[in-house]
Amino acid sequence: MPLHVDENGILQPLELKWLRDNRFEIIPGARRYTEEIPGRDGAIRFGTDMRVRVLTATVGMEVSEDVESNWHRAKVFDQIAAQLNPLDGEQALTFADEPEKVYVVELAEAADIPREPGYIEFDLAFEMLNSDKTGSVLKSLTGSGTATNAGTKATPFTVTIQGPATDPSVTVAGYVMSYAGTIEVASVLVIDTEKLTAVLDGANALPDYNGVFPKLQPGDNSVTAAVSGTTTINWLDRWI
Repeated sequence: MPLHVDENGILQPLELKWLRDNRFEIIPGARRYTEEIPGRDGAIRFGTDMRVRVLTATVGMEVSEDVESNWHRAKVFDQIAAQLNPLDGEQALTFADEPEKVYVVELAEAADIPREPGYIEFDLAFEMLNSDKTGSVLKSLTGSGTATNAGTKATPFTVTIQGPATDPSVTVAGYVMSYAGTIEVASVLVIDTEKLTAVLDGANALPDYNGVFPKLQPGDNSVTAAVSGTTTINWLDRWI
């Protein structure tokens, strides 16, 4: 089940009070690839990318103080362990105060949960292996028009062309994406600019595609659909 911090500040489905976090750090840490050359000042940079983003949170909970407190505490701890098991992989984490964004996270380390009864607080550390935040709603444009990436970072997209179409060509933000061949009336060509694939009815179509895989830049991106068939673009906004 996805994780969600509701409008009351409760992390569901664990019913933990979400007290504070570091979501609004300006940017995750950068990893620079450099090499020093003997006899030359400084270093040569070969590239930079983003490190894994760490999302830390402090949460609180009530632990029963009655005669069944040991049973209650064990049940709560089991629920947390089951929901946040790192072996289950990544999970979607959303917030009521940022309804347009999704954080894809997994627990970075074991939570040190106090064992005393009463109200307790403890920390959770999540890792975002893809440090970008993505949109919570899949956006779509059919035909020509404007595809707006409301985020702050370029985002990949898919182009779907429903036949019939012959040698279709789609232009996105000035980039021409063309396919040499015929798409029959019941056939569909899907171009994925993140996976760098072109697939026609489930079969590899890259040999007949021109190999252009642009991204939607933040803001408005002009789209000119293929002159025949039906062209649809789908994307998720993306933030740093």
